[in-house]
Amino acid sequence: MPAPNASAADALTELELRVYDRQIRVWGVETQRRLGRASVLACAGATTTRATTTTRVGALAETLKNVALAGVGRAVIRDDAGERAEASRGEDGNFLNAASTRDDDADDVSVSRAEAMATTLREMNAFGEFEASTPNGRALADDAEALDGIEGFDAVVVAEMGLERAMRVNEACRRHGKPFFAAFSGASAAWFFADLGDAFEYAEGDEVKIAPRGATLRRALDAAEADFGRVKRRSPRMPLAVRVVAEFERAHGRAPTMEDWDALDALRVELPTRFGASADCVDAEHVRALVSGEREFPAINAIVGGVLAQEILKSISRKGAPCVNLFTFDVASGQGATYDLGGGETAR
Repeated sequence: MPAPNASAADALTELELRVYDRQIRVWGVETQRRLGRASVLACAGATTTRATTTTRVGALAETLKNVALAGVGRAVIRDDAGERAEASRGEDGNFLNAASTRDDDADDVSVSRAEAMATTLREMNAFGEFEASTPNGRALADDAEALDGIEGFDAVVVAEMGLERAMRVNEACRRHGKPFFAAFSGASAAWFFADLGDAFEYAEGDEVKIAPRGATLRRALDAAEADFGRVKRRSPRMPLAVRVVAEFERAHGRAPTMEDWDALDALRVELPTRFGASADCVDAEHVRALVSGEREFPAINAIVGGVLAQEILKSISRKGAPCVNLFTFDVASGQGATYDLGGGETAR
């Protein structure tokens, strides 16, 4: 496993040693140096439904907050939706809005969401570089130059991006050998997917291990037969609900809303039977939880963003067993779980 030698320029300052003292005690000075040299690309997408295009960045904002506080050296933030952030903190209390500034003499009292997030992250981590990227009118997945630029980052995370576009970003990460993460949220549940490649090495104690072979998001979602074919009575049901919602989006080219419930419920019953599973093995409540609601759920964003940030830090530091490859959390159970789409399930 590569462990780059630290140059004099990589040495932590006395102030950094004090600020990061607790986590250095956990993972060591070299890991902290590695985080300080790391660069993350983050992209907020937009989810298209029957009637609207919704933009949710709460999970991404929480993820970046935790990554910044851990000491990552650089993050570039794109907002493919190009939306503006209000000058005051939003009703959901999301931290990204707090960075917006108001100029009483100007007509424009907002900034781009990417700029708002970058400003707040600079306040949280004075040692790092946080910048907003101008998407030049094209989504990341449709911008060949930006996809080639992935080579310059240590990890890529996207949120609320349509599945097909997320898959294209994932495939670009594969070409450049970069870890990929994608987060999606619903009314009362959320999930993220991680692809670290086929031979990801990590340290667990003094032992170097290789994570189970990874899968791209496209390949994982194509492996439905493996997931439904091994459903047991005590198997977690939320990953199966993720597959139902994803299948709907792939079939219709958009995310479902509750207006699509009849078709979605029919798919919930029909999809398992394609692969010999019981028609009632996917709970309707789990599927409903994953359908986009009218508002974001800050508590979900905080939990999922915290776990996702941890996985990004693992991919950079190569310390600790990574999530392979799906994490889900729902409010009803209050539980999060990891699940290997197309592989074997594990509890968190």
